[in-house]
Formats: sequence, C-alpha cells, structure tokens
Amino acid sequence: MNQENGQGTLDGGVEITQKQADVLEFVENYWLERYCAPTYKEIAENLGVKSVGWVHSLVDELVSKGILLKKGHRTIRPAHLTQKSLDKKL
Repeated sequence: MNQENGQGTLDGGVEITQKQADVLEFVENYWLERYCAPTYKEIAENLGVKSVGWVHSLVDELVSKGILLKKGHRTIRPAHLTQKSLDKKL
C-alpha cells in the first residue's frame, strides 16, 4: 500500500485509510493462521479500541470497496483469498 497523510492506495487503485489498512492486515493474517474469520471484538482488541461498532463500520467500508467479502453477519475474509488458495495451504 502506498501511503500519504494517513491514507493509502492498494495495488488495484482503491484508496483506504490507515485504520482500514490495519483491519485488513489483521484479518488477512488471522485467516492465514487460523482459516477462519476473527470476531469484531478480536479486531477491536487488536486495534486497541473498545468500540466494536466502529470496527463494524470499518469492515463495512472495506466490504463496500470490494476488499473484504462478507458472508452473513459475521464471516469476513479478504477478497483475494479464495477457498482454492486456502486449500493449497492445508
């Protein structure tokens, strides 16, 4: 991610804030280590914040930009991590 003034651009040209990048990095690492999604509470704890609602809004923004995929209310994953790519790691 290229950064400037707390904002950055992903390789696909999508602009995200530093906090969104922090959420994305945590979710990616969590998926790669555990093959499941973190809870909003786990994301909040990792970011050092108490507001799960704030994390929810960050996740929703990343979903709307196509960076995270959401299935149901809770399951999120990075869009570039497909089931096929996860299966290769097992």
